Amino acid sequence: MNIRQGIDAYLEMTKMIRLKLNWKTDKRIAMILASVYIVNKQDFQYGRFASLIEELHHSLDKSDQVPDDFKKFYAAAIDVSVENIEGNIPYYLDLYGVFTEEGFPTGVYTYLSSLIISEKNHVAHTLPIINDADAIYQSLKQKHRLLTNDKQYPLATMRAAENQLHREQDQAFFYQQLNKKRFSRGRNLLSLSQILTLYTEYDRETLVQRTDQFFSDFIEMKIDPRPSLYPLFGLLALLPEDTVQISLISEIYKQLNQEKLFKQHKDISALLSVIFFVDNKAFQPYLVEILIYSIFTQLEEDAANDFFSLRNFLPFQ
Repeated sequence: MNIRQGIDAYLEMTKMIRLKLNWKTDKRIAMILASVYIVNKQDFQYGRFASLIEELHHSLDKSDQVPDDFKKFYAAAIDVSVENIEGNIPYYLDLYGVFTEEGFPTGVYTYLSSLIISEKNHVAHTLPIINDADAIYQSLKQKHRLLTNDKQYPLATMRAAENQLHREQDQAFFYQQLNKKRFSRGRNLLSLSQILTLYTEYDRETLVQRTDQFFSDFIEMKIDPRPSLYPLFGLLALLPEDTVQISLISEIYKQLNQEKLFKQHKDISALLSVIFFVDNKAFQPYLVEILIYSIFTQLEEDAANDFFSLRNFLPFQ
């Protein structure tokens, strides 16, 4: 499938999802769901998806107050991960229950964390992973008290699943060194520094250099390297050097911006340009999906808070 075919497939899937689910206004969640299916090279099958949504509606703890948009994302993330959807919702919700029993807060980011250990090779080590994830989170909170919130739990869990508890000094190194260059302090840099501690063939100095180079590449592509997009630099930095084709990412970005859906949302074009380029199987399971949801959500928060930007007057609707 070439670039044009891939973009057309994404646009068609976004349109179909909105049509099937009768969402007359919310393009954003349709775009998120289409991204999840496209990066996993799977079709959206309304019957399967609707069945998962129905079961989640009756099974989720109402006291968690999980947003409807997140339920749809959660259903899609499960849908692309299993062949047979029958009986899988209790399995995922039981894992979530183990997290909350061990002291994780209820809500969206603990649901995301529980997805990570749903992989069969992690389930036998559920409690050690959860305990290590909490230890990583608490260490982050000690160093970055004002920045560390629930959004850091999924990446902390991913690091724990990779047995990266010992890399706390590396995380601090990435945060400090990137800030000395041109990365702004804040939660997005904290997320980026966590991603860079995941498994890779590179030493930490090389990772800093690669991450900074991708910042420059974005500028050359005329993409605003805003903090919300920082995690994408980490995603690219983890890949083998000879597999990253900036020219291809640039072409995807240009073609997306020609579409009506994206002309006023170039930040989303930048996100999708990277997401469509990378091979989902090159990373820890659910890393790409979690970044899709997190970055989409962060971009929307940015738009809502950016009173001096035209973005504030260009809603997804």
